[in-house]
Amino acid sequence: ITQYRSKKVRYQYKLEGIDKNWSIPSYSAEASFGNIPPGEYVLLLQAISSAGISSGIYRYSFTIRPPWWQTTWAYSLYLLGFTFSLFSFIRLRTANLRTRQKQLEAKIEDATRVIRKQKDEVEKQRDQINEAKKRSDELLENILPADIAAELKAKGVVKPVFREGVSVLFTDFVGFTGLAEKMSPEDLVSLINRYFTGFDEIVSRFGVEKIKTIGDSYMLVAGVPNAVEHHAALAAETGLAMLSFVRNLNQELKDSGFPLLELRMGIHSGPAVAGIVGLKKFQYDIWGDTVNTASRMESYGEAGRINISEQTFDLLKNQIPCEYRGEMEVKGKGKVKMYFIRSPKQY
Repeated sequence: ITQYRSKKVRYQYKLEGIDKNWSIPSYSAEASFGNIPPGEYVLLLQAISSAGISSGIYRYSFTIRPPWWQTTWAYSLYLLGFTFSLFSFIRLRTANLRTRQKQLEAKIEDATRVIRKQKDEVEKQRDQINEAKKRSDELLENILPADIAAELKAKGVVKPVFREGVSVLFTDFVGFTGLAEKMSPEDLVSLINRYFTGFDEIVSRFGVEKIKTIGDSYMLVAGVPNAVEHHAALAAETGLAMLSFVRNLNQELKDSGFPLLELRMGIHSGPAVAGIVGLKKFQYDIWGDTVNTASRMESYGEAGRINISEQTFDLLKNQIPCEYRGEMEVKGKGKVKMYFIRSPKQY
C-alpha cells in the first residue's frame, strides 16, 4: 500500500469481527482501534487513487494477547486465592462456631449446675418440710386420738361429741406425795416414767384412750372417741392389766433401792362429752359428772384394787366377778354403793 501513498490517495480499512462496514475513505494512512478483546484478527486494507482505482484488498493478520490479569496463570492464581480464602473462611467460621459451641456448652453447664443446685435445695427443703410434717403428725397423734387428729388436720377444728355410755378410769399411787418429797427430781421422774410407760403400752394394747396424767394420777376412758358397746368390761380389763404390770414391776424393783408403789384405781360409767380445748398444746378431754364420780371411786378405793360404782357393776356383773363393799358416804354425792373387781388371783 506504501507505493500508493500520496496526498491524492485515500485509504479504507475494515477489521474483521469488529467492523461491519469499511471505514470512510481517508487520506490518513493510519488506523486506530480501542478496547479490542484478545483474539486473532484480520485487518483488511485498500488504497483508492484519485482516479478511483483500488489497489485491491490487503489482509494483515495479527493477534491481541490478553493482559496479564486475564491469563491462564492469573486465573489459576485467582482460583488458588479464592480456594485459600474459602478454606480460611470455613476454617475461621468453624473455629468461631466451636468457640461459640464451647461457650454455649459452658453456659448450659453453668445453668444446669445452678438448676441442679436449686433442685437439690428444693428437694432438701421439701424433705425437711415432709420430715417436719411427719414429726408434727406423729406428735399430734401422740397427743390426740388418731381419728381426732385426722379430723383436726382435715378440717382445722374438731366437733365435740356426746356419748351416752363411757367408762372412765382413774389411778393414783398411794402415798406418792410424801414419797416425792424424799426423792431427787431425777429419781422421781425416772420412777414414775417406768410405771406410766407401761400404762401407755397397756392402753394402746386394749384400745382405750389415755386422756391425761396429773401428777401421779393417770386417767383413761373407754367409749370415746369411738363408741364401744362393752366399754365397762374394756376399762376393767385394762385396769386389771395395769395392776398386774405394777405387781411385776415392783418385783423387778424389789432389790433396786427404789420405793415400791401401790396403785389405787376407780371406775365409773355414764354419759360424757368429749372434745378438744385450747388453741395451743391441744388437749383432748372429757367432761361431765361421770368424770367426777370416777375420780371419787379412785379416792375411796384401796391399794391394789379397782373400786367401781353401782352403774359400772350393773354393766359388769355378768362378765367379771365383783364383790359388794356396801354404801359409803361420798362428798357431794351422798351414800354411794361401791364394789371391788376381783382380780384373777381372787377367782
